[in-house]
Amino acid sequence: TIETTQIPSPVPVQTPGPSQEFAYDDSSKIMFKYWDEGTQEEKESTYEIDADAGNAAALEAVNQAFFGTDEIKANSITFSDGNLFIDFDDSIYNMNLGSSGEGAVLEAIANAYLENVQEINAVYYSVNGEDYSSGHIIQGKDQPFMTK
Repeated sequence: TIETTQIPSPVPVQTPGPSQEFAYDDSSKIMFKYWDEGTQEEKESTYEIDADAGNAAALEAVNQAFFGTDEIKANSITFSDGNLFIDFDDSIYNMNLGSSGEGAVLEAIANAYLENVQEINAVYYSVNGEDYSSGHIIQGKDQPFMTK
């Protein structure tokens, strides 16, 4: 018989517990894939990690890939018990990419964390402490946006 180890699925939580430190699997770079709406193809991006970027490095990587600047800002990025909670400020609603472009950015952010930090099992989004609700996408802050 073959024995398998099951990884427990993240359990939806209302709020993060005490914040914990995390480290990127490769301390020098972040690699992630994303959907490019303009070319209608999947692309891969590599981002050199800035030594002082900390928890925001993956968000910075996505910002650079999509906008070339820090278009999207977070009030906080909290890691707790295998869950990552990103509380965006209102800048997340200013992307002007349409529903599919907006979804591609949100997926890229979650993917950049999930693929580059082994300890993260689920990514949750909120905006100013409330549910993510852009008119295109509605996501409860207590439900994971993406899981491993």
